[in-house]
Amino acid sequence: MFGFGKKKNIDNLDDLKNLMKREGKNFPNVVKEMADNGNVVCQEFMATVVLNLMDQAPNIETKRKMHADFIRYATPVAKSGNSGMQFNLGLSYSKTLDADEDYIDQDGLNRLKEARYWMRKAADQGMQEALDSFHSLDRLISSIETKFEDEDEDEDED
Repeated sequence: MFGFGKKKNIDNLDDLKNLMKREGKNFPNVVKEMADNGNVVCQEFMATVVLNLMDQAPNIETKRKMHADFIRYATPVAKSGNSGMQFNLGLSYSKTLDADEDYIDQDGLNRLKEARYWMRKAADQGMQEALDSFHSLDRLISSIETKFEDEDEDEDED
């Protein structure tokens, strides 16, 4: 009746700061729950935290799990129109490829296309770095697709 026990909506950074003060040590659990329930501000917070910690992951398996968490939280934020998160999402997809590999398979090509998609979204909002990345990814994807087509033609000749 008086609002006791009722969770306040988190609509901006100030609300998030107040939640942190109010919840104290329980803040990580509360903000994660709110993010999991669709609060975009909390999703952005969680995506940013995961993104900042990912490079410190102790092993590849932990890094993969953190990347999946980043994708889960960042995607709805990017879909809401946040150009910074669109850029980070695109960058994240492009970084999933192993630079030491000589070959990119169809799965890798699909991840590059996902990276290009998000870079384009950020570029459309005026982010120059995203536009530059978009063009680089577009050229890379075109060259990979050309190689795939050449391989398909070689197989057809056999």
